[in-house]
Amino acid sequence: MYTVEVRLTNKAESLAVKYRNGTLDPKLSDTAVSLGEHQLVVYLRPHGAFGHGNNCKGLEWGFRQYLSVAAELGGIRFPASARDLKDTTQPTSYQLVAPSPGLLMSIEPWDYNTGTNPAHIGPLPLPIALQTGIHVTKIAEDDIHMSFLLGAALNVPLLENVSSQINTQATLGFYYENDFRGGNYFFMSLGFKLGSLFSGSSK
Repeated sequence: MYTVEVRLTNKAESLAVKYRNGTLDPKLSDTAVSLGEHQLVVYLRPHGAFGHGNNCKGLEWGFRQYLSVAAELGGIRFPASARDLKDTTQPTSYQLVAPSPGLLMSIEPWDYNTGTNPAHIGPLPLPIALQTGIHVTKIAEDDIHMSFLLGAALNVPLLENVSSQINTQATLGFYYENDFRGGNYFFMSLGFKLGSLFSGSSK
């Protein structure tokens, strides 16, 4: 977060205030600034290593990219992975997935003026982000099995107005999953995304 302060000492009777494109506070409309010293404070949100600012390609907002640790509480895989079935009584059309960790790169629309994601699903405040990465599918005694994920997630911010690197979100994810052992699935997960490394400021 950067703060730019501009001080102006006005020698005239009053200083007319003119508003151009931007956010207008109705309480300040047609207000004359009183005599004396005046202070303007401007907050600039850095874009981060891979972000792009507002007005990107003519849009009113930009986007940001960040890396986060996935802490999945669980999920459902469609269809079930045959190699993970323990006996013939288990369903083959779906499979419950145990809690697992992962690492995800996200890209989401981002308004650097407000520090928020302007893209929502319907009227609910559930910002959407595209995500790709890997997650652990199984930890065996002699090996760790992983898979590749590509999809999108609905996010509910849990930690906001903190350092941009430690933001935490509750997420509902929908992914194409490619098991490195072989097999392609549709995977739904519920969990948390911890941190937002390399993102711009969200404050």
